[in-house]
Amino acid sequence: MNEATLEARIDRVLHTVFPTFKEVKVEHQTSFTLKIGHHYIPLDSGYSAKNIVRGISDIILKIDGQNVILLELKQENVAISSGDIAQGISYARLLDQMPAITLISNGKINRFFNTYTKEEIITDSVDFGMINECIKDSFALAANDFKDAVNLLLNNDPELFAHVINQITQQKFLRLTGEIGDLTKPICPDFVIDRSILAEVIEAFDDKTSLIGVQGQAFSGKTMLLYQFFSRLNSQENFVFYLDCHDHNYSIYRQLANTFTKNSGMRVSDEQIREWLHSSLRVGSENRFYLLLDNFNESISNVIMDEIIELIDIFDDGHHRILYTVDEFNLQQLAYVPFKNYKTVIGEKSKIIKLDALDDDEYFQANEIMFDKFKLVIENGGHYAAEYREPRIIRHLISLYKNDALVEGQYDKIQPIPDVYLLKLLTNNQTYSQEIHRLMSMMAECFMEENNLRKQNSDLNVAASLSGSITIDIFKRKYNDHYEGLIKSSITVIRHFRNNGFSILYPKLPELLANYCIPIISRLLAEDSETRDIDQNLNYFSELTMAVPYCDIVGAAVLMEISQTKPKLFSDLINRMLKVEPKKEVISDQSRLLLFDENAGHIDIDYEKKKYGNEGLLIADFFPFAVLSQLAPFPMGDENHCENSDLTPYNFHLTFIHKIASSPIFIHRADRRSLLNMKSYESYEWEGIGQIISGKEGIIEPIVQAIRKCFLLIPNEMKLLYQFGLKEKNFNLLYRIYLALHGLINIGDTDIAEKAQTYVRIFHRFFAEFMAEYFGKNLGDSKQQDELYNSLLKLNIDQELDRLFLNDE
Repeated sequence: MNEATLEARIDRVLHTVFPTFKEVKVEHQTSFTLKIGHHYIPLDSGYSAKNIVRGISDIILKIDGQNVILLELKQENVAISSGDIAQGISYARLLDQMPAITLISNGKINRFFNTYTKEEIITDSVDFGMINECIKDSFALAANDFKDAVNLLLNNDPELFAHVINQITQQKFLRLTGEIGDLTKPICPDFVIDRSILAEVIEAFDDKTSLIGVQGQAFSGKTMLLYQFFSRLNSQENFVFYLDCHDHNYSIYRQLANTFTKNSGMRVSDEQIREWLHSSLRVGSENRFYLLLDNFNESISNVIMDEIIELIDIFDDGHHRILYTVDEFNLQQLAYVPFKNYKTVIGEKSKIIKLDALDDDEYFQANEIMFDKFKLVIENGGHYAAEYREPRIIRHLISLYKNDALVEGQYDKIQPIPDVYLLKLLTNNQTYSQEIHRLMSMMAECFMEENNLRKQNSDLNVAASLSGSITIDIFKRKYNDHYEGLIKSSITVIRHFRNNGFSILYPKLPELLANYCIPIISRLLAEDSETRDIDQNLNYFSELTMAVPYCDIVGAAVLMEISQTKPKLFSDLINRMLKVEPKKEVISDQSRLLLFDENAGHIDIDYEKKKYGNEGLLIADFFPFAVLSQLAPFPMGDENHCENSDLTPYNFHLTFIHKIASSPIFIHRADRRSLLNMKSYESYEWEGIGQIISGKEGIIEPIVQAIRKCFLLIPNEMKLLYQFGLKEKNFNLLYRIYLALHGLINIGDTDIAEKAQTYVRIFHRFFAEFMAEYFGKNLGDSKQQDELYNSLLKLNIDQELDRLFLNDE
């Protein structure tokens, strides 16, 4: 019934049963709170789904703020049953402020009951005096009466059962909730990214799928996803019970019973829970039960597993749901019969949805949250860094970089490209236990030991390159006692090779493995370095480092360590690497390309020019410049520099940057993500110039980030660099400097901002002149070249660029 109809009916009943209600100022309300133990359950009696089904509205009548009567108003001309009476009295007895009288009415028949004694009061009407007498004769509600009231309501009103279960789940999640910097807690309310697979899960449930598994590696955000699911589905129509399979490894019914006992103050048995649950899930009920199983694993007790299987069978009608999170190893154990390729009940009935790295929408949403909540932002270009697609890494960086002292309008930036410093920060994540560090250091030892085997086996070499994968055999041979712990930790996954029997361990925390490879490579490179010539040392350095995850960062870190112990080796390597420029190599016809994807495995490509329609190209010798790009942010001065010299003490460093930034090749470590998650970027192949990255993509080359850092540290020296670039019309160098400085034109340091603006204007002028000259170079007649050149300059492209990017009028 609508609100107006309800008000009219209440008014008619009150005139009949309480003739003096106007004089004593009786108020009424249609929402109130039941108290069951420590739980307060709000009810909106007039409009809840429960009461629409029952055809009853519950109204509290008050005098001077005191509850005096609970009115249960049934639909007109519907008989009053004994169940209506029992349930009405039970509601009244569980109100936080118990009313003296319970009135059951259908508009024509009015039946009064003493709430305390449950005895019927034979009368046609009540007055204030009768109410006072009932209150005077009242006594405390006995424990057994309280149990009867709770039992009656829980068996007849599933919403109350749902509300208590949902409050219990809320408390469980609260225990897992912490501030952004408390990385021991998987849930942070201030950093909740709406994961796209949540909608996929809900859609699958709505499509009558009753069992869904969310597969994800350790620290991928599985618990947070369950929290988001609960937050989205938490309502009086839904029962949502959360269970961490690592935490409470005993009967689900017993856990519910214990929790009810603790929170309601009454003894509840396993069978009562089973009875309540089954009665709440009766056929035709609108209520839906969701069991959330976190960290589902094959080691849980037989009791819990039996109950889960029982619930899977019960829920197989498509109305009630189980959602579990699981890592890849445990999914294999749970979904398949041991030593056979047969699926278990769980494997047969589960829909598996993979929780992967953040997609574009989720990444940009995370960046918005960082900006709004923590005054932090990852700079443009960061969306190409695989590291920033991991929620665990972003949260860790927020905890390190957030600055509560910033005032309105201020914010801090996180650089778009990880470097040596950032790799060190990532490995100090509090989320990683000492055991995880120990296991990853073992994998690093194994990885370095398999260097020769990778050279002999192309399948292993391709699979291990930039992933840090190792064979299972070597880990078992060196650390067999730790193998089971490694697999169960879910920080690595197993992949099987196609024909040669190899099985590998594919690490899911590559930043840790990379960090533990640095001292090993430094030690190996320094040993006997004097017995090798410079080319041999460079080849050995490349051989040790190129396959490691974050190879460019690891290489730079190794060189920095070598500079402290073997300065001559460091100097020799730097100078030799500057001579090894990256270049494009044509893929000849009938060449065989071998790739490896974590999900797809090995991929063979037999290249044919006529098949692919163009000439294939590969970038060769990328490694030296990639490593040097990661060294470039650290200005290298000449300690023997003479003050009277015309050269800057950073002359070598300027030459160093000039060499790398002049390359026509895009210099970036290869993207080792799954083929499904690789990010394309907008670029242009400019004849005679090289590959040009669109400015809107931000900073995605480490050398560009290095130029920006050096401009902040040694701006006057960097001015010398771009002046030299202008003299030689070095477009690649000048464009990279432009990309680096464009983001500094509005920086808070006004001196740096002015210097950056000056360069941006200079580049706009250079660009206009360069383009005018470029378009005319193929004209044979010098006069025509001059005419085209001058006509293009008259377009004032530089002024238009100034207006667009510098807000010039």
